[in-house]
Amino acid sequence: MTEFVDVETVRSWLADGGEIAFLDVREEGQHGSGHPLLAVNLPYSRLERDITRLVPRRSCRMVLLDDADGVAARAARRLEGLGYSDVHILTGGASAWSAAGYRLFPSTNVPSKAFAEIVEHEFATPTISAAELDRLRRSGERVAVLDSRPIDEYERFHVPGAITCPPAA
Repeated sequence: MTEFVDVETVRSWLADGGEIAFLDVREEGQHGSGHPLLAVNLPYSRLERDITRLVPRRSCRMVLLDDADGVAARAARRLEGLGYSDVHILTGGASAWSAAGYRLFPSTNVPSKAFAEIVEHEFATPTISAAELDRLRRSGERVAVLDSRPIDEYERFHVPGAITCPPAA
């Protein structure tokens, strides 16, 4: 039976070291307009198609997030029908998260990329075109290029001379 949980309970679960799936069951556009940083988008329209790939263990603690519009309740019923046994719904959805004083992040990317985007916006990280970077380097200017992608992506391709500095995942 699905239980409703408040924002503080979800935050404590996210920090307790236990297994948890924090799923935003809103469609991609809604998710992209703002979501808790660690919420993974699994749109209701793709729930049955993608759930076993994202949450293979049916006893995993799961929290569903919506816009307090009933989508999470519909998703919970579908998940329980598929055998998931520890399903919870965030009371009040995304707006409750925000009302509790926690930020919603506008992004459709994985948490590591979202983290880099947050740092970029919060600290006004400078950006530069490839042509300008080449011009600065040729002029002898000291320029540091930091690559915040996961190491496997960095190893496949990176700007020559870039320093890998992946965020914690």
